[in-house]
Amino acid sequence: MTDIFSSYAKYPALWDKRIRQPTKKEKENLLKDIASSVGMPEEWKNIQKLVAKFRFKLHTEIIRMQIYEAKGREYTPAWLTDLKSFIKQKPRLQKQAKKEPVETISNPPLLTDDQYIALAKLYKKFPCLWDENDITYRFNNRRSDAFECIHNDFNLDTGLSMTQKGIESEIAKLRKICSDEKKQKLRCKRNKIAYKSPYSYYDHIAFIEVNVAPYECSICGEILSSLGQYKIHLSTHNGSLPYKCHICSHEFKIAANLTVHLRRHVHDYTYNCEICSKSCATSTDLKIHMRSHTGEKPYFCDICGKSLRTSSLFSTHMRRHENRPRYNCEYCDKPFYTKGLLTEHMNGHMKVKDKICNVCNKGFTTRKQLRQHAYIHDKEKRFVCKICTKRFAQHAGLSGHMKSHGTSLANLNKSLIDQSMNS
Repeated sequence: MTDIFSSYAKYPALWDKRIRQPTKKEKENLLKDIASSVGMPEEWKNIQKLVAKFRFKLHTEIIRMQIYEAKGREYTPAWLTDLKSFIKQKPRLQKQAKKEPVETISNPPLLTDDQYIALAKLYKKFPCLWDENDITYRFNNRRSDAFECIHNDFNLDTGLSMTQKGIESEIAKLRKICSDEKKQKLRCKRNKIAYKSPYSYYDHIAFIEVNVAPYECSICGEILSSLGQYKIHLSTHNGSLPYKCHICSHEFKIAANLTVHLRRHVHDYTYNCEICSKSCATSTDLKIHMRSHTGEKPYFCDICGKSLRTSSLFSTHMRRHENRPRYNCEYCDKPFYTKGLLTEHMNGHMKVKDKICNVCNKGFTTRKQLRQHAYIHDKEKRFVCKICTKRFAQHAGLSGHMKSHGTSLANLNKSLIDQSMNS
């Protein structure tokens, strides 16, 4: 690293804005000369990226050092040497380096350390704001409610009259402090030097570190700058999808789908039907539900002419025409077009009876069996014999009764159809 910057310092055209700036081709040639001088002629592009990254980090450390000096404290990162001399020639960075410390010195924190501790304790009580494993973490309505509670409780506890927006801004500052200190911890860890936070109340806000960048991969050590990138990165190690439900372990490609899935777990629905008041998890769910009121079936089968209400029903319907089942039973290889039917079939193999009658508590393997059983509890017996008009609660009862007439239900229906055709 020192060799690279020693060579870099010999070419002021790359970093001193007071002299003529090189063209793109000239800059490329200068970088190639630097790469050759350090024995890496093929790595000139990587050297360019490395220098840019280091300049940014160096600028950040200079600001941090000035803040410490303003407070009468010493601060020198283990890797900071006189390599910083040429960075001062960049006007944009110099301007930023002056501006931030001055603002920090002239504008003291809005809250005292004790008030920040009180705010942190309130914030910790609402894991939906910082704990990604909390089931309501992704629900904006729950987060809004939590901020409102913090606003009321904080003003009551401290005697202040801050606005909710002001309190949210102070919480954002605490999160920024945690993020910066987390970065510093990683630097100290990699340079094998001791870490000590300059904030007296840091132990009270350290719990936020689980929800702020950077994120270090425990497998390969790579540093990721956001939670989304971190999850996607972890999925490359184990082949899973990046977003996983911690209740049922179902996996998703995008976070929005996980949010909807979690809302269904806890029945936290934000869309309501104006006609029947049914609650829906998404606007799309509500739109599909409204079709049950309007009778709209926009998906039309060109083969049989049947219309269907949703795209998923239409897709399953077309698979039946094309004889392309999506699932097969691992025990008997019976094909199924939907996962729900496969699950019920598997329950039959495993003797699982989780469909419970809410009248007599009897268990059944499938919803169809439960539905047929429920007819027993109806006051009206809906199955009628067309010969003697005797009524039965279940289809099976009517089918058995037909034997007393010397026929079967299928034969009776066939004869009735023939009569209507001949009349």
